[in-house]
Amino acid sequence: MVRYTSKIVGLGGDSARYFKEEALKTINRVSDNLGATFSPLISFGKVSRQNRSFQLYYAPQFEFIWRRTKVTTNYSNNVVVDSSFILQNTPIIGTLTISPHDETRTLNVYDVYLGFVGLFLRHENNHISIRMQGSVGLNLSYTSNFEKNESNPELLPFSRSSNFFVFLRAWITEPISGITFGAEVSNTYGKSDRFQPYYNVTLSKAINLNAIGAIFKPVISR
Repeated sequence: MVRYTSKIVGLGGDSARYFKEEALKTINRVSDNLGATFSPLISFGKVSRQNRSFQLYYAPQFEFIWRRTKVTTNYSNNVVVDSSFILQNTPIIGTLTISPHDETRTLNVYDVYLGFVGLFLRHENNHISIRMQGSVGLNLSYTSNFEKNESNPELLPFSRSSNFFVFLRAWITEPISGITFGAEVSNTYGKSDRFQPYYNVTLSKAINLNAIGAIFKPVISR
């Protein structure tokens, strides 16, 4: 909830009446993301060789994401909560209405993830394939400023924040059907207030390209 002066009514002379309202402020962010990830797999050697169905790797994660973000601010449920008389140095004539208005802004956010601590686990047999990846590291986020600050011409076009991040990802595949269920989650933790968890769920199906090629063969040659 936010409180603001919604209306000023001049009462003549040096007095006026101020009306204050409260409204529910809602901020909605929608991001269109484009990025690239580099995560090399380095075997732990003896641990992986002892059991071929179980493989463990050191897997640092380096990722860059460009988030094209639209920020929409809405005000609703406006309620008058107070009205009072105030003496003015400058007389007010008539009625002055002040109210917040809905607005939409766009900004670019560039996220860099440096996950120096990471593991990749793979367990596969004839019945199931499970792969899991997790990493912990430093997140550097560069956010474009909404407007130029004329009073401070040295203001940089981007503001930077840094946090620690945690990233988890998993894939489960059924070998016969080739159906894979995937899920991932990430979040940032640190001294800034920018805690934005991200979730992603996927469902995919592997296709045998050799079987597709048979469709285009003549019937008598099948």
